[in-house]
Amino acid sequence: MVAIEENGTISAEELKELFLLLGWRSGEYEARLFQAVKQSSYYIAARNSAGKLIGLISALDDSAINVYIPYVLVHPDYQRQGIGNKMMIRLKEHYRDFLRIALISYPESLPFYQANGFSLCEGQMPMEDSRFPKR
Repeated sequence: MVAIEENGTISAEELKELFLLLGWRSGEYEARLFQAVKQSSYYIAARNSAGKLIGLISALDDSAINVYIPYVLVHPDYQRQGIGNKMMIRLKEHYRDFLRIALISYPESLPFYQANGFSLCEGQMPMEDSRFPKR
């Protein structure tokens, strides 16, 4: 059984572990990552029956119109079991009165987001000013 928690207790160590397991560089910055998730406007954690963190989605919002989703992660052993969909449904319900929910996707994740109602923004390109060190 998987438990879904909204804005619940979460530790820096378990965030780091999940992010690094999935190859996300944010996991290399444990304290910053913890602060980023805890200071999110809203986040959802998925836990297995043993209480282990197996999924996370977080959002930042402007309180009226826009929501940005920086993190959507599901542990590899639990992918394709509907956990990401459950978290996304919960997030979209939470933000049902907002006009835009935006995110940046990796190409391999497009089918997941499209199945959850997202579409590519014609004529728009994601941009960033990244301060992650070059590899």
